[in-house]
Amino acid sequence: GVHTSGGVDRIAAPRSGNGAPDYPRSLRPSGLEGSVLVTFVVDTLGRAEPGSITVVSSTHPRFADAVRQWLGRTRYAPAEIRGMRVRQLVQQEVGFALK
Repeated sequence: GVHTSGGVDRIAAPRSGNGAPDYPRSLRPSGLEGSVLVTFVVDTLGRAEPGSITVVSSTHPRFADAVRQWLGRTRYAPAEIRGMRVRQLVQQEVGFALK
């Protein structure tokens, strides 16, 4: 099954070195900033399950696309219950800003 953060001993957590999603090139000239709220399941290997990725809200569709691509290469320390790795539902907000 899939657990929530309240039902695990150790929550799924992003690994260091994941980096940020790529800012969409087509939006650079506008300087648009925004965010994406996404939910997904982190599996027992620390990867976001592709079929579980759901964009809850996004300030621009291209930001949502960038987050979906980014999640494909992002790694997490998997959640645990009593020392056993388990799947966990994660909700994460990702911001976009030009530096």
